Amino acid sequence: ENITVASTPQWRWSNTQCRAWLTEVLIVYGGHPAPIAHRLAGGFRGWGPNLYMKEWKAWNSWLGADGQAIFALLMEEHGKEGAVPKEVEIEH
Repeated sequence: ENITVASTPQWRWSNTQCRAWLTEVLIVYGGHPAPIAHRLAGGFRGWGPNLYMKEWKAWNSWLGADGQAIFALLMEEHGKEGAVPKEVEIEH
């Protein structure tokens, strides 16, 4: 599976897949050079659910304005196929 900036982050993604998506977002939307985006995304801990469970404050403290925007993107994506299971409630 080729992960792009347009991919919906999946609940069952591995850490590597999450980092790949974050790298793409930081390059395309954040305007970071690939090596910097890769290094920043390398700081992600956990796997699929951790993308969605991380609170706005945590994204902000980790990546600043980029983190705020990533949080907003994830809130937009969370209802899509394969993202957050319907039986899981996330309150932010």
